[in-house]
Amino acid sequence: MKQEWYEIIDLFEFTSSLREMIIEDFYSEEEKFKKNKFGGLFKEQKEQIEKRLSLQEAESIVSSFVKTKKDNSGNKFYAISKKSLAKALKDLNTRITSNILKELVSKGVVETAYDNEKNDFIFWIKDQDNLE
Repeated sequence: MKQEWYEIIDLFEFTSSLREMIIEDFYSEEEKFKKNKFGGLFKEQKEQIEKRLSLQEAESIVSSFVKTKKDNSGNKFYAISKKSLAKALKDLNTRITSNILKELVSKGVVETAYDNEKNDFIFWIKDQDNLE
């Protein structure tokens, strides 16, 4: 089966769009309504987004999946396969989740430890009685 490829006209805009798409999945319905109603995000919300998944992080992730190709005239362009696009979206989602968990751990809301049996980190909400 032949792999489907998508041509990328503007790599920066493509990355920004993927980043925004992933971040929007983390908004509450009220935040999505505000964004749609007012045509953009409030300054504070934009700052929170930047903290959770910076454009630089997104560019680093997406660029690892993008290929440079040549058309019949020898002109170079960027492209990404359908399979790689799905992987890039998954990696962006994983990164933002990781960043959110890291933030919650640093604030003391969530605790973490390494579980040797699961060969992975585990997280749990800190006992409410011990929260400051």
